[in-house]
Amino acid sequence: MPKNSPLTLKQQRFVELYVELNNAAEAYRKAYNSTSLYAGQRAHQLLKLTKVAAYLTSLRAPALKKAEMTVERVLNELGKVAFTDLPGIIQWDGSVMTLESFEALTPEQRGCIQELSVTEDVFVDRAGNQTTTRKVRIKLHPKLQALQQIADHLGMNKPDPSKHAPVSINLHIERTPVEPARS
Repeated sequence: MPKNSPLTLKQQRFVELYVELNNAAEAYRKAYNSTSLYAGQRAHQLLKLTKVAAYLTSLRAPALKKAEMTVERVLNELGKVAFTDLPGIIQWDGSVMTLESFEALTPEQRGCIQELSVTEDVFVDRAGNQTTTRKVRIKLHPKLQALQQIADHLGMNKPDPSKHAPVSINLHIERTPVEPARS
């Protein structure tokens, strides 16, 4: 960091620790030698400062570039999770579920799988006949979470001001005296 930096030494140390630890409250505690219960709030306030955010971006940029981490790539990965359906991965005939060969799956299909496990149970009957049952467990990454992250990035969850614009209503109320009912 150049000597003419607008950051204090503690702010600089905080950002460097934040990049290392990926925990703002812990980075604050270490940089400021603090035991404060409000370290998380103070760290959040620091991260909102323009000069702190700029330094954080400058430290992260080389790592993002090296990892070829771009907004487009992240959105593509989220899209794999959000828009790939189970029927392309498994076949179901009503009684038997068959998993496609892993090699036959597209990169998009493979990318949405969080966990895949296969267990085999071997049963031997009294006559010595052996039966093997294979159980396949497949768990996909959370589709709703991926859709939410995409929508957040695209600004789809921000309120539309045109739909929530103030409305002026002019009412004219006339009061007419009511005569008592005659019996």
